[in-house]
Amino acid sequence: MKRILMMSLILIVGCGSVFANGQQEGGDKVITLKLGTNLPAQHVITKGYQSIADEVKAKSEGRLVIDIFPSEQLGKERDVVDGIAANVGDMSAIGPGEMARRFKPAMIFDAPYVFESPEHLLAFANGTKGKMLWDEQAEKTNIRNLGMLYYGTRHITTSTVAAMTPADMAGLKLRVPDQPMSLAYGKGLGAKPTPMAFGEVYLALQQGVVDGQENPIPTIVSAKFNEVQDNLVLSGHVIASVGIIISEKRYQSLPEDLQVILSECVLGGVERISQQIMDAENAQINELKSGGMNIVKPDVDAFRKGTAFIIKEYESEWGEGLYEEIQSVK
Repeated sequence: MKRILMMSLILIVGCGSVFANGQQEGGDKVITLKLGTNLPAQHVITKGYQSIADEVKAKSEGRLVIDIFPSEQLGKERDVVDGIAANVGDMSAIGPGEMARRFKPAMIFDAPYVFESPEHLLAFANGTKGKMLWDEQAEKTNIRNLGMLYYGTRHITTSTVAAMTPADMAGLKLRVPDQPMSLAYGKGLGAKPTPMAFGEVYLALQQGVVDGQENPIPTIVSAKFNEVQDNLVLSGHVIASVGIIISEKRYQSLPEDLQVILSECVLGGVERISQQIMDAENAQINELKSGGMNIVKPDVDAFRKGTAFIIKEYESEWGEGLYEEIQSVK
């Protein structure tokens, strides 16, 4: 029996196992981070998060592991971010509106018709000027934004109204994220904005609690909103983004080489994900059309004019000159 036990121990050590106390062979500590997202596992972006996790694990030789928790498994977005800010959570992927609850300049990323294209968004958000913004956010909020990805261009879906202008949206209960900017542009689009958690939207559309919603095409497809909505209105009102965030204290507690690996893998990963979203959008519009949705090309200028008040009204929130600074980036 002693010989069997000894041979088993030799095999375990020889295979370089990771033990229950988080130590690898040779004494290297295994650090595990949990990343929560409200998107389902099948969403192309969630798969992108997993590819980042795989790359981090490979480049760190197993010393840094990121576990992905889709579909609000760690809780609703706001609760998860509250935990990260309090340093009792690790990582998440969140929209700018959630960042803006603590760091007002992030609000501009959800404002309508600010960015000309996905490329314009990424050039600013992940460039030198964007990094300065995120360093300030980390210092003030304990939330470090490691990189922004292009989430898709937000369009409107409705159950009955094929809206061409904001006037056509009058009285329409439009689900929006529970964020000040989303509520503001919902009004500018002509609708009655109705805040609601993402996980509740499908049933609310199905039961007529709300009449429509607005999201990027890949999210509309993955959430199957086309099953309970008749019209896709290509308003293109927000070039949407998502930031991959981590607790600043947690980030600073990592060995310096793991900080570098994590940061580089996230920036490389958000570029890949963004390109995948761009590649997918046109094909998915055709897919929705083939599935029976009515594709509406509205008067975008009318929607732009309807939401134009937001730029001046919210300048005091995100900071004077930030809008102009974004426009100067090519």
